[in-house]
Amino acid sequence: MGIRPGALFDHLLHGAAALVRLGPWAWPSVHDLEVLRDIPYTGSGLGEHRLDIYRPRRPRRPRRTQRPQRPQRREALPVVFYIHGGAFASLSKDTHWPIALLFARKGYLVCSINYRLAPRHRFPAALEDCCQALDWLRREGPGLGADLDQLILAGESAGANLATALALATSSPRPEPYAAALYGEGEAQLRPLAVLASCGLLQVTDCQRLLPNGQGPAWITELIEMVDGYLPAGRADQSELMDPLLCLERFAAHGELPPRPLPPFFVCAGTADPLLQDSRRLVQALAQLEVPCEAQFSDGEPHAYHALLWRRQAQQCWQATFDFLERARAQVQR
Repeated sequence: MGIRPGALFDHLLHGAAALVRLGPWAWPSVHDLEVLRDIPYTGSGLGEHRLDIYRPRRPRRPRRTQRPQRPQRREALPVVFYIHGGAFASLSKDTHWPIALLFARKGYLVCSINYRLAPRHRFPAALEDCCQALDWLRREGPGLGADLDQLILAGESAGANLATALALATSSPRPEPYAAALYGEGEAQLRPLAVLASCGLLQVTDCQRLLPNGQGPAWITELIEMVDGYLPAGRADQSELMDPLLCLERFAAHGELPPRPLPPFFVCAGTADPLLQDSRRLVQALAQLEVPCEAQFSDGEPHAYHALLWRRQAQQCWQATFDFLERARAQVQR
């Protein structure tokens, strides 16, 4: 039995993430944060069905005085629902803790999730899990201090695909049972404030387009093999949510709009990223649909460069990201 595609990359990234986590910079207490780890969002008992919550600590209670103090309520915080990348077949919330920590240091409550991975679990397993985790956040988030009126869907690479699919599911009633609950009515509905779609792999049904001459870097060939393991066997499930980019392009081509407005998008990618065209097509489709969108395309940067937090252009991208979020939040608070 051969090594599954992406296995070595997966082990290396998990090892590196665990090693860096030993340093003081990674300690939540240093940043006055707390982390609630491995919370189950379904009753399956699977590790893939767990999430972490990162949030600023509660305000310290004042010292006892003669008057009893009322219990302090946790201030509701804007919430980032973060979906890791990895070609649907590798990585986890434990490799992406630096990004969760970064959002939390900026005052956001972060819900960083695991989901089932290919090839053992093909589409729609990953999206089904994301839908269940987001529904869990809808139910449990307010008790944890999450302001669901300021909900941000975020992810990179495969995670950007899943975040975009969730945005579609919250904007249109869906026939897929796993997505139907996200549309909701009244208090049950979710209306995301914004979507952060970083270096997205937004069309999975034609990954050969990434090799225009039939050749390319070894990691792209391996990525294609990983994504092939994500596609449903025999293409039995033809849900358009598998290719959210094609869904948006179809809307644009027919002049259709979802029943509820899509949230504003922030899109980023490096110009040396083989997936760059997916991000450019996303920006074009959103423009045709008149959905607010800001884009950051960084010259010469590779795939997922924004995760290399020490790089100058990555830092510039994050500054643009947080500026975008501040503007989006200001619109809601008016």
